[in-house]
Amino acid sequence: DSIDKLKDLIEHVKACDIIAFDTETNSLNPRKGKIIGFSVSGEEGKGYYMPTMIFKDEELQDAYIDGKLCHDLAKKTISLLIGKKLIMHNASFDVKFVKCFYDVDLLSSLYVDTMLLVHTVKEEGAGFMGGSAFGLKDIAKMIQKEIGLDIDKAANEEQVALKESIKKNGGQITRENYEIWKADLELLSEYASADTDLTLRVYNHFIKTLYAEGLEDFFFKDEVMPLYK
Repeated sequence: DSIDKLKDLIEHVKACDIIAFDTETNSLNPRKGKIIGFSVSGEEGKGYYMPTMIFKDEELQDAYIDGKLCHDLAKKTISLLIGKKLIMHNASFDVKFVKCFYDVDLLSSLYVDTMLLVHTVKEEGAGFMGGSAFGLKDIAKMIQKEIGLDIDKAANEEQVALKESIKKNGGQITRENYEIWKADLELLSEYASADTDLTLRVYNHFIKTLYAEGLEDFFFKDEVMPLYK
């Protein structure tokens, strides 16, 4: 939310070769929805969220930093990701949204979709634990001891705070209409940054398994990631 912090984000991107990336949107439809912010993480425990729209005076408004439209700043910043090794969870959603909304094509820089990575090395995902088979939080819970986080506690506290904030601001929290963009910016930024951090941690954990099982050619060259090309 300031030029100095944006410069920190940009330096973080420039310094890292492998970067987790995620978008926050106000719709599931990339042709009609808007990107309200994006997050990046190139180092475990560290993440940045840049808001491009904020919920203010009971409506979603364009955000500005020092008088500059955040959408313009975001497009330039996201373009810096081209050429990096990008990690995303359910990458088809984020790649399509960025292409439709900012006309920036990140597909060529997509390195790993963690949903497909986990499916490759653990076909049942987290489903056997009773959670969403390949949901990010459920996968993280499955390996929370290995990655050194209490995902159960963190995810529960996070959801409670988000829902209370959304309801306080007049938003809905139903499964069909979860208006996350109505959450207070501070909470939304923490949520988004935490998700990219988790995505990076999930990648770092399961990529080791992929190589240990000798599945790297199958994943990167023969079958899995080529689906995106």
